[in-house]
Amino acid sequence: MAGRGPYDASVGLTYRSGTVLVAAQTNATPYRADIDGLRALSILLVVGYHAEPWLAPGGFIGVDIFFVISGFLITGIILTELKAGRFSPLKFYARRVRRIFPALIVVLFTVNAPALLFTRMPSWF
Repeated sequence: MAGRGPYDASVGLTYRSGTVLVAAQTNATPYRADIDGLRALSILLVVGYHAEPWLAPGGFIGVDIFFVISGFLITGIILTELKAGRFSPLKFYARRVRRIFPALIVVLFTVNAPALLFTRMPSWF
């Protein structure tokens, strides 16, 4: 790794103290294990609260933690694109839609299909 700077754009790798952080694209943010740890903590708090409220009495704070993480990451993306002069609100939201809508469609279908099959329709419907 001698002769390389902290970021080698030719291969999309970031070097820090002998550790290689792999990014999906050359302009992508490197993987952050600390953020994944906070995500795991927030999910465990929420799941623990829903499973047994006495187990994690303040478990709903996990939702707040998750929102703060999301805001931090999204702000970083926006600032990076603004500094590079390539920020477009339309493209930004288009990426969010492409990322979130597939999961949304799966969840809506998974929940609504059984609901339509196993619930009685009101007579006025």
